[in-house]
Amino acid sequence: MRVPLLCVLALCFSGCAQSEIEVKSPSIDSPQSSEKIIPAGANTERETAQQYPAAESTNGEFVPLSFNDFTSFPAEGNSSWTLNDGIWKTSGQPKGYFASNKVFGDFILRYEYRFPPLTSEETLADFMGNTGCLIYIDPLDKIWPVCLEVQGKYPETGSIKVNGRKDLTVSVEEFPEVRLEKLLPPGEWNQVEIVSQAGGLTVSLNGELISRSQPTELISGRIAFQAENYDVEFRNLSVQVP
Repeated sequence: MRVPLLCVLALCFSGCAQSEIEVKSPSIDSPQSSEKIIPAGANTERETAQQYPAAESTNGEFVPLSFNDFTSFPAEGNSSWTLNDGIWKTSGQPKGYFASNKVFGDFILRYEYRFPPLTSEETLADFMGNTGCLIYIDPLDKIWPVCLEVQGKYPETGSIKVNGRKDLTVSVEEFPEVRLEKLLPPGEWNQVEIVSQAGGLTVSLNGELISRSQPTELISGRIAFQAENYDVEFRNLSVQVP
């Protein structure tokens, strides 16, 4: 028996459509890869401020920060933030930050971070690896937002400064000799603890106090980690909220 030509064509097209549906690329969350990539937009400033809920009390316990509870805000292109085997990583390009989806007031934040080891062409004296932890971020995202920053820039690790407002200053006491003694070289993990209390910050590096600031009008906001032109990794991020 002859099959009409139209039926044959219909069956061919049906088979092709079915094949296209069944062919899928491996998911970035599938067992083939433990790496998760967070996409993001390209705007350097949001048109309107976003509203975020307050972080809940952790009842005196330190709880891990979840990668999925943070959102990237890059200056251009897609986000470079990835999660792989518990390590948060950014290439530093494009410049931006990876911010919590909740607001923090009083808290204790702990994390470790490191830059890649120096290359044969680099010297420790000239190394300017850059990142930072942004505290009390204003609801209006931009590069850079109104906030306090605990520096991760290698020669200034643990310094406290204001971002995003020229009319706001912060009084800071620093201990550069302690920083010089405690700061580990690129390739090794440095431990940071930031204590926020009523708008004042206290920063410790590898167990030693290296800076503290007096309160300003900034007393609560989101927390973020900064991408600024350099490869950097973070791990063991946890927070305690009273």
